[in-house]
Amino acid sequence: MNKYSYHIEPTALVYRPPSGQSATNWKILEEKDLIILGLEVGDLGKEKLNVSTTDHVLLVAKYTGDINEEPRASSLDVRLLMPPGYDEKNVHATLSKGWLNITIPKPKHEPNTIEISSTET
Repeated sequence: MNKYSYHIEPTALVYRPPSGQSATNWKILEEKDLIILGLEVGDLGKEKLNVSTTDHVLLVAKYTGDINEEPRASSLDVRLLMPPGYDEKNVHATLSKGWLNITIPKPKHEPNTIEISSTET
């Protein structure tokens, strides 16, 4: 099996089961204030990886190195829908022991009070 083929549902970050999700080469963990997406990337260096957010909706993690150097890594292209209301400026990625860990703060959903107006005169 290609270690860079992740087969993660695109909605995995939005509709998470209570116990989290994982496979042999990826995991989604949930803490009180964070969602952590872990992708096993082996010995790929951070200069060959890119993590970005697009249009306030999509998280993209992909291989950006030379396909001829690491042909299997070219299939590293994970695209996941982000939870509604997340702050893209506070998404962080770290590389540690062969894992790319992407930390996403959980959105704070506070009630929006709507003023009631009267049409009576």
